[in-house]
Amino acid sequence: MLATYPAFMIAGVYRGMWRYVGLPDAVRFANGALAAGLCLLVVSLFVPLGLSGSILVLFIILLFNLLIASRVSFRMLRKACAFLAVPLTRVLIVGAGRLGATAGKDLGSGQDRQVCLVGFVDDDHFKHGKLVAGAPVFGSIEELERIYESTPFNQILIAVGNLDGERLDLVWDFANRYDVAVRRFSLQAPEDADLAAPRALAVVRR
Repeated sequence: MLATYPAFMIAGVYRGMWRYVGLPDAVRFANGALAAGLCLLVVSLFVPLGLSGSILVLFIILLFNLLIASRVSFRMLRKACAFLAVPLTRVLIVGAGRLGATAGKDLGSGQDRQVCLVGFVDDDHFKHGKLVAGAPVFGSIEELERIYESTPFNQILIAVGNLDGERLDLVWDFANRYDVAVRRFSLQAPEDADLAAPRALAVVRR
């Protein structure tokens, strides 16, 4: 109905980006639905719409649900397309802590359909078999070869800030033997990088 458009503009419904829908957007949708209901109520004072209180409440609830469903459907479609796409880069993340979880969410966002997250390795045995960012923690660094045989990958992403030399040597020994690329994940962009990018993926050479 035409009365809803001014309400949506006032509530800022169209200001958000559908791929980043979250709780603040849900609040705006609720405000937009309420404002649309008030606009409809005002219109009913001048136009005989036969509007009752129960119909008005039902209109607001249905409108809010439709707003949520329409925005979430875009995200579901994007994830479905990313799932169906054949990834060229299969990434295994070293580290299932906070930094690793952030890297996993970044890879699993579906922004790059050519890249997919296969899982994690972590030396904390408590995390083995658990899910982080929707991907499994397969085991420890010593098990890279076994993991590679069951779940092939062609890139290792190091997301541990304090990986000691011995553990790093194990990663490099495996990477050199199987020709697997190694990158390091950082929450701080290099000084010469675009400041708009909050995190950087740097190629590690050895």
